[in-house]
Amino acid sequence: MLTNTIKKLNYYTFVKGLHEIWMENTMDFFRGYSNTMKFFKENIPNVTTIMMKKETLKCNKLLFNFLTSFRTLVDKLQETSKNMILSTEYEKNIINKFYDENLEYAFIYKLRNFAVHYGMVFNNISADLNNVKIECTKAYLMSYPKWNEKNKEFLSKFSDTVPIYECVKQVSPIIEAMYMGFIQYFCKDFEVIDKELTKLFEKYNVENPRFIVCEDISQSKLENGCTMLGFSYEQYIEFVKEAQKVPGVTFVQGKRN
Repeated sequence: MLTNTIKKLNYYTFVKGLHEIWMENTMDFFRGYSNTMKFFKENIPNVTTIMMKKETLKCNKLLFNFLTSFRTLVDKLQETSKNMILSTEYEKNIINKFYDENLEYAFIYKLRNFAVHYGMVFNNISADLNNVKIECTKAYLMSYPKWNEKNKEFLSKFSDTVPIYECVKQVSPIIEAMYMGFIQYFCKDFEVIDKELTKLFEKYNVENPRFIVCEDISQSKLENGCTMLGFSYEQYIEFVKEAQKVPGVTFVQGKRN
């Protein structure tokens, strides 16, 4: 049972790290793209072709980082859910529902493939006396042969350019909701784990369970009325931090002999 618990904690630790990377990349994209547009608007007389190309490359880099971290997080949420209790419910009610009901989300999900396998998303620079804009044209996107019908339906709403920045703004709260949904189901999993551990303690008449830090999980054994359960040090620290967030879970620190 504990081996499964550690496995689930490792899943969660990995997903949490991916979520933090995605959050950072999302903010970098919003900040970087906005700053570029602001710079162009405030310095229009002095903007050179070299500047425009450099800023376009920067925006493409930031968008690429967002798309890859977004797709990695979503795919890992789906993969991990298959190893968690109530995974079918989570996948059906959250992951699949968002994809089926939101055209922007389905488009951004596929746009990662475009960026990785086809070309940089921002392909056009438009300029006049008042402003310079870094854009993505509809014709350029439609040249990609692997859009599905849902993606084509979304792209049909636009005439000349596709507002990538606005799409990312609309999709980001959905991704956050997916992650929070995962946390919700993960806590449910903890409740099941807690019940199973309670049964184990009752079965062996263990009044004071102790968790012993050790590298070799095979060292786990019952000894002198105490449950000797193996954690690595990193797993133990992560377990304590996350388990403390679960309602009803309390840790009491003992004294070192």
